[in-house]
Amino acid sequence: MRAAALAVLLGAGVAAAAALRPSGLARAPAARARAAPVVTLPGGRRAAARAPAAAAAAAGAAAGAALRRKRWYINLTGFPFPLGPLFSRATCVRELHRGRVWLFEQEQSLGVGAGATIATNSRMVVVRLASGSLWVLNPLAPTAELVEALRAIGGRVAHVVLGSTQYEHKVFVPPFMRAVAADAPSLWVVPEQ
Repeated sequence: MRAAALAVLLGAGVAAAAALRPSGLARAPAARARAAPVVTLPGGRRAAARAPAAAAAAAGAAAGAALRRKRWYINLTGFPFPLGPLFSRATCVRELHRGRVWLFEQEQSLGVGAGATIATNSRMVVVRLASGSLWVLNPLAPTAELVEALRAIGGRVAHVVLGSTQYEHKVFVPPFMRAVAADAPSLWVVPEQ
């Protein structure tokens, strides 16, 4: 995983996420021009070594593909108002209070088509309780990236709270509960659901 993507997962926050390219990989600083290393081939011939650059390019492409797979999530609910993005959701994590409170964010949009979309971020709050277990408020789409970041925090998800009657918050509760089912969390909802 690239350093910038790891920084986002570990709490560098939204500012670091803004620096990410659409592929999820950070822009590399401009490299200084330097001579390619020279290797000696069988028979005593010398040639410029190109394998490290090719290996780095392949590693970067593989990391980008892995990140896209972690962000893959199909959301085809919400007729007549589709809730986007429909196929991929990047998750940004920021630690608000060291070891106690985290903020997860994913882009959320309403509508499809050029110029007909309203976009904003939707947030999920995770709090470590005195018991060491986790309390989750308004779960987001459980992409592999989000679940991995949640597991990196450590602790069992003990409580999931749906604190709103709004559609954009409750649409992800069933898939989120399935994603953390091994933890057997309690589900709490506000009245009028």
